Amino acid sequence: MTRAAAAAFFVCLALAPLARAQVSGETWEDPTLEAAVRDADLIVLGECAAVGRAGGASYKVLRTFKGPARDGREVAVVGLEMPGAAPGERPVAVGDRAYLLLRGTPTGPVLSVPTPTFGRFPVQSKGQVVASFSDTFVRVGVPAARWERLIVALVSGAPDDALLAEARAALQAKEPDATEAYVALELLALFGQEADRALVEAALDHPAFAEPHRFRVRVAAVQALGHLGGGAAVERLLGLFERDPLEVVQSAAAEALWPALERHFVEDDRGARRACERLAELALDARATPIRFGAANDPRENERRGPLAAALRTLGLLKARAGIPPALRALERESDGAALVAGLLFFQELGDPEQAGAIAWRMREPTAKDHYFNPLLSGALEKLTGQRLGDERGPWVRWCRQRALLPAGPDAPLGGERPGGGGAPR
Repeated sequence: MTRAAAAAFFVCLALAPLARAQVSGETWEDPTLEAAVRDADLIVLGECAAVGRAGGASYKVLRTFKGPARDGREVAVVGLEMPGAAPGERPVAVGDRAYLLLRGTPTGPVLSVPTPTFGRFPVQSKGQVVASFSDTFVRVGVPAARWERLIVALVSGAPDDALLAEARAALQAKEPDATEAYVALELLALFGQEADRALVEAALDHPAFAEPHRFRVRVAAVQALGHLGGGAAVERLLGLFERDPLEVVQSAAAEALWPALERHFVEDDRGARRACERLAELALDARATPIRFGAANDPRENERRGPLAAALRTLGLLKARAGIPPALRALERESDGAALVAGLLFFQELGDPEQAGAIAWRMREPTAKDHYFNPLLSGALEKLTGQRLGDERGPWVRWCRQRALLPAGPDAPLGGERPGGGGAPR
């Protein structure tokens, strides 16, 4: 790098805040690979030419995969810093090669990775790329040529037949390798066809992946089922939500029902509604506690929704009114914040203002030991109604009663006075 180029590079780093990734405070949520590719303004293979302060580096572009061709030119990349790094510690070194998914003006001098832990995929000495797909906590080695074909396929939206053939072969092996199977299932979750369902279900049933520490392989298989869709996939996902011994798999199954059932509503409206009713019934007894991963000091958001929240969110996204009873039950769980959040998540996704009465009725009285939940409940009511009535139950119940939103008893979908003289709203 010439002296003039170096000076320009450090000027670019001074402008870094203008292109910095959207990271809130000291923690963030990594995107999936599919989302990062979709949202990227520039995707390149680059070689580090200089390293600056504050998590910045200059890369010489070796190949452009998305955006205007910048081959042979340099681009400053910011957002690579890590909280808690030692003084003088640099995230990269001169000569390092990496595939970069960047945001910003694609022709501009400074762009950023989505987060400090996602968007830079280093190339190791043996030509393996340190890759990540839908789970930021899984990093696997993928041959560079294979990784490039995947990036091209994601950019174009067209499946790569060779990639799919490799994925199917990996799952058909008599003794499948866990890493190869995981990558194969991630590929099928992106580009698989309904005919691949048998391979995915075989991976779910394979004894090599039945141990708890192999749960990420099973989660990848569940996600693939959600992508593949079809009545059989929906039934299998419901069965996993009901009976799988691992809550992380239950949660993944509930989330995967969203894409599977969304498509199924077009193909079989009656069957899809029955599936929603079954999911709602199972959600009544589902655990609410989120599932946590990673170390306590990991800056990445390190939890997955608990089975209850995953199920209720899916029902809300599908606008399935069968989710109203389990969501109301979740709001009633005393001192259970995770359940309360799960119930409110459903109503947020459902987006029905007529549910305001049911939510208001379940606000806590001033003497309740979990009265501190009321700001969450009033916040949900404000979003549904546009009203600002404070955090106490009385004003909200009165407002709902004036608008006939409390007609049928507090245990019914719309909330209200208890039948048989159970007490009037206050």
